[in-house]
Amino acid sequence: MVKHIVIYKFINKNQDVIDKTKEILFSMKGIVPEVMDIEAGDDFLCSGRSCDFALVVTLENREALKRYQENDYHVNVVKKYMHSVMKESQSVDFEI
Repeated sequence: MVKHIVIYKFINKNQDVIDKTKEILFSMKGIVPEVMDIEAGDDFLCSGRSCDFALVVTLENREALKRYQENDYHVNVVKKYMHSVMKESQSVDFEI
């Protein structure tokens, strides 16, 4: 299995952005077939080194990750929205 983790800093963190981000990200579960599981949430600690939001996606293997990254819904809906609200992001992918 593969874990795909992305952390985000928003341009303007507010409850509307958090709610819409959760809605968009969780919508992948039934639409993007490679997504086995998805976790997402906003940071509550708000320390100086905190990011605003995290996404954790579980996929079957590296090939599924590649298909996920190329999926039309992921690219044209999810990433398009995320790029409109984020200042920056970082990711890590690893096998478990």
